[in-house]
Parts: sequence; C-alpha cells; structure tokens
Amino acid sequence: MKRSHRLQKGVASIEFALGFIVLWFMTVMIMDIGLRNYTVAVVNFAASEATRDVKVRHFETESEFEKYFEEVLSENAFSLWGALNHDSELTVDMKQYPNIDALVGERQLMNQSIASAPIASYLITFNYKPLITLGDYTSFPIKREVIAVQEYGRRES
Repeated sequence: MKRSHRLQKGVASIEFALGFIVLWFMTVMIMDIGLRNYTVAVVNFAASEATRDVKVRHFETESEFEKYFEEVLSENAFSLWGALNHDSELTVDMKQYPNIDALVGERQLMNQSIASAPIASYLITFNYKPLITLGDYTSFPIKREVIAVQEYGRRES
C-alpha cells in the first residue's frame, strides 16, 4: 500500500496545473465575448447619439463633420470607451444625398453645396481586437450605418 501512495505523489499538482490552464482560457474567452458585446452596444449607442447631435448642425465638408463627430464621442465618453477607442480603430464616413432616389442609387453629392442635401448617411466602423487572437480571428469589424434627415436641409428645402 505504501508503494501506490508514493506513485500518487504530485498527481494533484499536475491535475491542478492542467485544469487551471483550461479554466483560465475559458474565463478569458467568456470575458472576450462580453467585451465584444459591450463594444457592439457602445458603437450602436454612439451612432444613434452622435447622429442625433450632429444632424441639426450644418457642415461644409466631411472633415468638419468627422471632427465634430469625434468631439461628440469624447464628450459622451463611457466607462470603457476610453480603453476601447484607439484613433486608428474608429472611422466615420458621411455621405450626403439630395433625395431618396439618389440614396437608393448611391449617387452622393460630390461638388455641390451640402445645403442642398437633406439626407445623410453616417457609417461608423470600429475594428474590435479580441483579447486572445486565434488563427485568422485577429480583428472583428463592427459597422453601423444611420440614415438621417438633416434638420438644416429640411428647413432650406
């Protein structure tokens, strides 16, 4: 009986080490799924709130809009948004259309006055990077598009 007891020495340590690695990996994966879901919710909220704030303003260029949009995002900073937001990870694209037919046909205004474009499409893209990268899963693009009637465009049309 003593002999079998000696053979069992250290088995609990090995089982703990192997079990802990699996448990730790599963915990990180669950945290990653939660963080990704939180990021999707934050991008959705940012898209709707920033669009609501921006649609009543008049911008001459897309760069003015993007600058103001990023200011709105930083003013409405959320608890984890500062940790998630990296300048290269968030892109904002604004397209303006003179009417519904142009929106459907993707014929945006290029060189015309922005004041003649009462419809705007805001595309927000955030590249989420997981906590642990496995294989090809190195980034996950989250894209949200909001189409809004510009209040200044409605008044002037």
